[in-house]
Amino acid sequence: MNTFKMIILFLIAYFFKLFIYTLVAFINFGILRFFSCGVHANTSLNLLLNKNVVVIMYIISLILVFIYATADTEEHSIGSKHHRKALTYG
Repeated sequence: MNTFKMIILFLIAYFFKLFIYTLVAFINFGILRFFSCGVHANTSLNLLLNKNVVVIMYIISLILVFIYATADTEEHSIGSKHHRKALTYG
């Protein structure tokens, strides 16, 4: 399902001459998702937001990923106490 959405997204971006912007956003999202270790929403909810709000949300999300991405969860265990301590801030 996501592959189909991605194809549609890039086709629409191409026709509206927004392909490069879409590709850059897609790569940024991929990098952010890779380092955030799989935090997922239950649904695909689309909201229309002001550009400034989106930028602020992105910056806040990036800060939160840098702070909490090293969380020790059941699915992604950090392992040793030494390694866990090295990854924590403060």
